[in-house]
Amino acid sequence: MNFYYNCSPPGYAGEREILTVELPSYMMEDILEYARNVAYQKDTHTSKVLKDIVNETISTISHKNYVRKNRKTKKR
Repeated sequence: MNFYYNCSPPGYAGEREILTVELPSYMMEDILEYARNVAYQKDTHTSKVLKDIVNETISTISHKNYVRKNRKTKKR
């Protein structure tokens, strides 16, 4: 299943980037189960909860720092 996410902030009028998330069916079923449970508890639509799950996940990953430290020993 593909999920398309617009990466531009609200009110942005420039070029837009769309992120395509493709998940295997076994992973998608787990995520949909979580979304259905939360939607049932909060009395809202599953699609809104699924969108929020993807938004928060992308936000969390984008804020991580993946810069590796230089592990080579300096020459003396």
